[in-house]
Amino acid sequence: MKVSGTELDFLVAQGPNNCLIECKINHQLKERPQLLATLGENLLQLDAHVRAAQAAGITLNSAVCVVNHTRNRIAALRRSMGACPVSTVPMKLLSYQDFIPWIGNRLAQSRN
Repeated sequence: MKVSGTELDFLVAQGPNNCLIECKINHQLKERPQLLATLGENLLQLDAHVRAAQAAGITLNSAVCVVNHTRNRIAALRRSMGACPVSTVPMKLLSYQDFIPWIGNRLAQSRN
């Protein structure tokens, strides 16, 4: 979906809640500092996409960036990354390995 020249990967409606899901395929062989910078850029872009969607009148309750790194690698890197950038909705960086359980949990919550 395109909004004001910005491509949004997936917008998932969960009852009254909407979640923006962005997917990133990052280079796996980067050194740790470059990888940390790339993941930070991924989160900044997620925030920019959240703000673009909201400016277009789309209500969002959360946003997630799914990346092609294992959960163990993300956990190790997260210790060096600090918090997600401040955004207008809660944002999360998520490994592809954790996406299916995460979305299943979100959809189950919307049914209750």
